[in-house]
Amino acid sequence: MFEELFERALNCFNKLAPDKPDDSDVSISEPKHVVLTLDASTLPDRKQLDRAFREFVSELDLSPDKQQMLYSQPEEKKWMMVMEQNMRKDKAASSDSCEYFVDLLGRYQLSFPDPYDFPTAIQQLEGLAISLRTNSHSYVQKFLHLGGLDRMMAVLDRCRERSDRDHIALPLLNSFRALLNSSEGRSVFLESSRALLSVAAALDLHNSRCKIVTLEILSALCVLSDQGHAEVVRALSEVSPLLGERRRFQKLVDDLHKPRSSERETERVRTAVMCLINALLKSGVSEHSLEFRLHLRYELLMLGVQDVIDRLRDSHGSALDDHFDLFEMMRQEDEMEMST
Repeated sequence: MFEELFERALNCFNKLAPDKPDDSDVSISEPKHVVLTLDASTLPDRKQLDRAFREFVSELDLSPDKQQMLYSQPEEKKWMMVMEQNMRKDKAASSDSCEYFVDLLGRYQLSFPDPYDFPTAIQQLEGLAISLRTNSHSYVQKFLHLGGLDRMMAVLDRCRERSDRDHIALPLLNSFRALLNSSEGRSVFLESSRALLSVAAALDLHNSRCKIVTLEILSALCVLSDQGHAEVVRALSEVSPLLGERRRFQKLVDDLHKPRSSERETERVRTAVMCLINALLKSGVSEHSLEFRLHLRYELLMLGVQDVIDRLRDSHGSALDDHFDLFEMMRQEDEMEMST
């Protein structure tokens, strides 16, 4: 779900979540490194299969439409899904347990890895992102219950202490993104008073990939709900002093203006910035309140966003120009509404 929200923002709000998801929507949660074959004679009896499959589906934290699609699968495929899930649980119970990752984050919180240990730390934190993305709903619940979110925040905050820690921040940000794919993860994240502040503060990191993931998380949260939009606006306001801004949103306009080490990297950052700007102006309370939209847009215009857009227009790919067009279209529509 969370990835679909960002895709919608990336595509200028033209791409909606499909009413009837195809098989690819579900296969994301299935481990691609496991290949099983099944003899129909090894199937359990119908009651046992139905019970095991209900437990399997409940673990996936899927929408009703996706659940219905799974229930319509043949019995052989259902049992293979159950067996693959059991194999994944067995693996998680050994090397990739919640306890292991929470303990790892606790150690990094107290004693941040030395630079020569960065490759190992990056690999371990990439494992955390994969585990949160691919394991069951109960795995995420246990991770949260053990205090995993608080420790993720603490380590991410420490990444901002020195510029050479950006590479540690990237798998952590991907872990936040994976956590937000779970309904439980989203709920706990938005209820936390500090989680979104920690992520928003990552806009100060110099690494372009860190910046892109941060912007994508903020954009998707804006599209998620009125609460998500309100929390992003609050976080960008409260984190402004940490970012050294004269006014809130200054960092967004600066990142839109600033060139990166390559043209491709520059365009990706600029597109992610415009995704967030347009999500702020088109989602949540902005969707229903002309006054709120005008206020936000005025702040951005006072920071020079229109000058940057005019200078960059037609100098990049169509995706970025599409976002410039959306920004201008919404501005013109609001001006027309004011004049009537």
